[in-house]
Amino acid sequence: MTADELKALPRFRLESFAHPILLHTMYVRSLTSDERDDWEVSQYLINGENVELNRRQLRSRLVVRSLCDQTGARVFADTDVATVGGMDSGIVDPMYDAAKRVNGLDKKDEEDLAKNSAAAPAVSSS
Repeated sequence: MTADELKALPRFRLESFAHPILLHTMYVRSLTSDERDDWEVSQYLINGENVELNRRQLRSRLVVRSLCDQTGARVFADTDVATVGGMDSGIVDPMYDAAKRVNGLDKKDEEDLAKNSAAAPAVSSS
């Protein structure tokens, strides 16, 4: 493929799913490369020289970035993570599962993130 052909590709993939509790068709979209990088960076807590996997609001952070309308426009802003985190987990979990699926995330990805935090080099404060 040429650069022009690659540039003409859709920015993301869109997937619909039937929410089992809300009984409503909902949509999730894949993250762009930059969005995926931002999401992965948000998975870490850096405290001095310690780097740890940040599991707090793990589901909410992905749902906020992936849940969208039928055109692919995001439903939530990045600042809505706490709002989604405060929702019933039975409502959020199907959204999270769909977001993981459209973004190709699985248990191995979570394990890789955990390994990366354990193997991360110390952060220099200078």
